[in-house]
Amino acid sequence: MAGKPTCILAYTGENERYRPIDRIATESAKRLGARLIFYDADAASRFGAAGASPLPTWWSADGEQEQFDNRLDPAQLEKAGRGWLQHTVEAARAEGVEAFGWLPSSNSAETLAEYAHDQHADLIYVPNDLDQSGLAAWVKGQPTLDAVKDEVEGPVVTVDLEAGAPAR
Repeated sequence: MAGKPTCILAYTGENERYRPIDRIATESAKRLGARLIFYDADAASRFGAAGASPLPTWWSADGEQEQFDNRLDPAQLEKAGRGWLQHTVEAARAEGVEAFGWLPSSNSAETLAEYAHDQHADLIYVPNDLDQSGLAAWVKGQPTLDAVKDEVEGPVVTVDLEAGAPAR
């Protein structure tokens, strides 16, 4: 990273355990004047069709690009049925942060790295306990921390979800 980050990606989910990441990422984005994208780890699962969009299927493919682009604002998140993420983005915006959400079609480390690259994310926050040690993690297709660090080009900061602080 040449200078201060201009885009931060926060690996988050609906479960309350992710709130420390949301808080730390929002504080960092506010302090640095960086754009913040909340990457919804719950949007895709191993049982979904490969590469299937988690966006509503009741919209026709025509016009989907106009309704849902590479970053989703609160209104788009509401339309996509992600109320918790809508509120998370709105809370960050209330703090003066240019915040968005994203619903990946896959939870792989490769998909995360590709999205981070496409968005020019130069700082990524992830939980320090990313692994596939439980059935829920396996079903969600959650990547391992090592896989994320191997795939992502820029700095990855791990957050200790229990302590609510960067683990580095």
